This record gives sequence, structure tokens and C-alpha cells, in this order.
Amino acid sequence: MILVLVFQLYLISEIFHLINYNIVKFSIDLGRSMGLKIIAEGVENIDTFNLLKKLNCNTAQGYFLTKPLKTDDFKKFCIEHNNSVKTSIK
Repeated sequence: MILVLVFQLYLISEIFHLINYNIVKFSIDLGRSMGLKIIAEGVENIDTFNLLKKLNCNTAQGYFLTKPLKTDDFKKFCIEHNNSVKTSIK
């Protein structure tokens, strides 16, 4: 069984506000302590991406990384970016 903790856009987009930062940090720490894979949704800029990296979030998705893709385009994207996608947030 794969367990995943997903952060929604409303927290990520406002992560630079102290209370949201603390909620996101706590949630990441809690998820990690439970052995969950952490996924941040709605990452739209480099600042948010870098802050999530500092908070040890290991996976992200959002417009900063790529716009929504059709299935065939997604497959091409994965093939073209295979190595960089795996290590892009580590």
C-alpha cells in the first residue's frame, strides 16, 4: 500500500504567510514521521518550489513544473525529462 500526503493549492499559494508556513512544515514533518510520501500540489513559482525543498518535501506538481498535459504529451514529457523529473526536487 502506498500512502501519500497531498498539499492543496490554498496552503501552497500562501506558504509565505507564517501560519501557512507552519501548517505546511508541520504537515510535512507529520507525514514523514508516518512514512508517507509527500506531494505538494499547485506549485506555481520558483520561490515556493525552493521553500518546499528546504522543508524536505520530496515531490511537487504544478504550473511551475509543467502545465496540465494530455496523456500522449505527458508520456512524451516523462520520456524527455526522465532523469531531471526524478531528481528535480531532491
